[in-house]
Amino acid sequence: MFESLFNTISIILAQLKYSNQHKLGFQMPASSTFERIIDLHHFVFFFLIIILLTVIWLLLNLIDTFIIFPNIYNQNINQIENLFIFIH
Repeated sequence: MFESLFNTISIILAQLKYSNQHKLGFQMPASSTFERIIDLHHFVFFFLIIILLTVIWLLLNLIDTFIIFPNIYNQNINQIENLFIFIH
């Protein structure tokens, strides 16, 4: 059982060494520089995903606050505007 699993894994790893036309992912790195480039790619995309999720959350929160339930917040804004007009 483990021998067939090992053979399957070794065949997959052997196929990763060569590039194909419609293959996803990187080839096995042949140098330490390419390993560093792959690590940099993963590092940058981790933070890009965090920033993207934060921006999406902020936009959805903004839409929920001012577009879906506008009456509750517009009353408070109108009272503040009236206060500013009264002060000036």
